[in-house]
Formats: sequence, structure tokens, C-alpha cells
Amino acid sequence: MTGTGTQADPYIVDTWSDFVTAAGKSGAYVEIAKNTVWDMNDILPGGLTTGVAVKCANIEGNFAEIRNIVKKSSYILSANSSVEIYRLSFLNITETSGGEWFTQNGSGKSLNFYNCTITGMLSKGRFAEVNFSANSAYIRFMNDAQRGCNLNLVFSGNSALCTRPAYIFFENCLITLGGKSSYGSNDAVDFSKLDGCYIQGKCPWERMKITATGTNVFDLEIKKLNGTDSGNHKLNIVNFDKVGGWYPTSYAPTFVTGNQLHDAEYLKSVGFPIL
Repeated sequence: MTGTGTQADPYIVDTWSDFVTAAGKSGAYVEIAKNTVWDMNDILPGGLTTGVAVKCANIEGNFAEIRNIVKKSSYILSANSSVEIYRLSFLNITETSGGEWFTQNGSGKSLNFYNCTITGMLSKGRFAEVNFSANSAYIRFMNDAQRGCNLNLVFSGNSALCTRPAYIFFENCLITLGGKSSYGSNDAVDFSKLDGCYIQGKCPWERMKITATGTNVFDLEIKKLNGTDSGNHKLNIVNFDKVGGWYPTSYAPTFVTGNQLHDAEYLKSVGFPIL
């Protein structure tokens, strides 16, 4: 590891152990060396038994890849302070324990991911969570100057995206969902803090509802789509060809057919912004 950890002279790391050390230094700036690939099958063949407690201010991933994490810990990354993570991929995560993949525990703090790719299978835990005792804390998945985050997640067991959707933000993300989870079988899984996202694949939960007020496309199989309680959700475009059941209210998203979804002129006619 080189550097002093300042913004002008960040820690440069190229090993997993140095990354864990640098990320744990309060207020530090960390940069992963270019072309870095960490295969956790080789580095931690027994799985990740202790998550990374992130205390640094900024991580520049330089499109590094962390592959094949087997999560046996209560979390993968956890923060108590505000942290920004750029261009870092977590690929093919699996889990044998509950808890969260990513968690923010600090009141008034935010854990932000920019242009990150995250893929894997959840069977017991939650993808992201803000601690119930943390007031005004957030986790955000957002875009840098190039593109947003790419999330490809498969759910099983009783796994969930999150349990506090009002504190988990997705902005300009490509989100692919799959699998089948028993979570939320009696209550609809809520997608509330989305803007500029394209959601595809198959909804893993029995029911879902859309309370986002941003501009999004839902092009995924949905078994039961619940109506929403209030607000303007008209800029949420839903491919109704893939919806099995709809529980209507007056606060509905905009339903289109599969053909209409790919017709720019039609989308403009219903008010959806086309660049």
C-alpha cells in the first residue's frame, strides 16, 4: 500500500488485505489499482466471515472486480460515516447467513455507490439496509458522469431487497431481478425511491407496488401489482403484458403493452420523456 490517504495522495491498494486496512481508516481516500481482480475463492476459500467496516471517505475502484464472495458474515460492507464508492464491481455474491450485503448505521450519513456493478444470489438476508436506530441515513445507488449502477440480483428463501425502502435510493440504474422469495407474501414489496431506472426480469415476490414519483420503466414479470395510496406515479411505465394481476387505485402508474413500450412516439404521447 502506498500513499498517505489524503485526497491529493490517496492510499493505492492492490491486495484485499490492504483494501480492508485502508477502507477502515477514518476519513481516508482509497484507490484500487487499475486492472485489479480479487477472486475470493482464492483469497478467502472459507468465505467472508468478517465484513468490511468502512470508515474512509472515498473509494475509487477503477473498475476493479471482487468476485465470488461467499457471505458468512452479518454484512459485506458496513458504514457509520458518509462514504462514496466509485466504479467497483461485486460479482457473483452468494450467502450462507442473514443480515445485509450493504448497511449504513450512522444517523444523518449516506453510503453512496456510483457506476458499480453488483450481481449475486440472496437466500437469507437483505440486499441493503439502513439501521432502524439511524435517523436520516441513506444508501444510494447512482450514476457518475458515465452511467448508473448495474444490479443483477436473484432472490430465494425469505430474502428481500430491503425492509426500509424509503431510505434506499436507486437513480439511473439498470436493475435485473429474478428468483422467488417468500418475503412480503402478505404485504406488497414497495419500490419507492427510484428515478431514471429500468427494471427487468421477474419480480421475486408475490406482490409489489410502485410508489416512486420518478421516471422509470418496469419491464418485468409481476405476479400481483398492488395499487398505490397517493401521489403522481404516471411517469412509471409498466409493461402490462407481464402483469398477472392488478389491484387498481386512482394513483396508478402508466400501463403500456410490450409493443408500446418500444414505441418512442407512443411513449412521448403519454408524457414519458424521450431524449
